[in-house]
Amino acid sequence: MFSILYKTLRHRQVEDIPRGLSRSTILQAFHQHQQMIRALYPGSHITATHPIDSDTTAFSVRNPESDVVTKCSLTSLGDGLGAEIEVGLGMKITCQWTIHSRNEDEDSKISSSIAKQTAENTTTTRRRMTLGSQALNDMYLVEETTFILLKPFDRWAQSNRDRSKALEHILVLLGRLESGETEI
Repeated sequence: MFSILYKTLRHRQVEDIPRGLSRSTILQAFHQHQQMIRALYPGSHITATHPIDSDTTAFSVRNPESDVVTKCSLTSLGDGLGAEIEVGLGMKITCQWTIHSRNEDEDSKISSSIAKQTAENTTTTRRRMTLGSQALNDMYLVEETTFILLKPFDRWAQSNRDRSKALEHILVLLGRLESGETEI
């Protein structure tokens, strides 16, 4: 019955990380959940925050435009950050942002990952980010998002978006860290 009402969609986005940021700096920023909550939900009212364990923080976010409260959690991962967002009616969005090195074979990793996915629809976007005259780091950020949605909402998740708002906010935070505007 679950598969009759719901649809699972996956999206993968690959973004370059600006030079000047080390893996440890990025992981340190990712693992400071209060900072990441503010970075991911700028302008939203964070209504409740509490640690579940040493690696996971649960929180609620009130969207000021729609006045909708969403339950979320952030989890520190060895190579990045995980998030789970409950959007109601049994629907859920799960995200992972992980740091990878170009020393690894990027193309075979992405091809292997896509081949293993069994979702009904999978979208992979690879894009080289231009940051003016800034040189790019040998690391890149991978955002993997899984949507479990009621079937009428699947068009929303499949929209031709260049990147997610969360990824946009993470890249802004990384830019601020790199410029020294934000400290950990």
